[in-house]
Amino acid sequence: MCTSGANSGVRCNTKVTNMWHLTNDGYGDIWTIEGHQQSDTIAGSQGDSGGPVFTVVNGTQVRATGMIQTVKKTWTNCVGVRYAAPDSWCSSWVYFSSMRTINESLGATLRTG
Repeated sequence: MCTSGANSGVRCNTKVTNMWHLTNDGYGDIWTIEGHQQSDTIAGSQGDSGGPVFTVVNGTQVRATGMIQTVKKTWTNCVGVRYAAPDSWCSSWVYFSSMRTINESLGATLRTG
């Protein structure tokens, strides 16, 4: 799957490693899905919260997977990341909410087709 953060940009090849992970996003404990970057050192960075998580299917379709909540606090420096501020920190671990959770909390449905 891919993450698309305002600071770190689009990063693909993140693999789900835990479907039920308890983390603290700075506002309290939340249950999230945990993903780990497989081919790069960065899955997300500070300021990426709220960005989309998506899956590319057959190179032609994008499926909404979720929304970035936070990154693991054992961070790596973002040197070389185009959109990150010089003092930003990045992580190879990202925590996100699923589209199902987001839709249910809003009482919404995802438009398809």
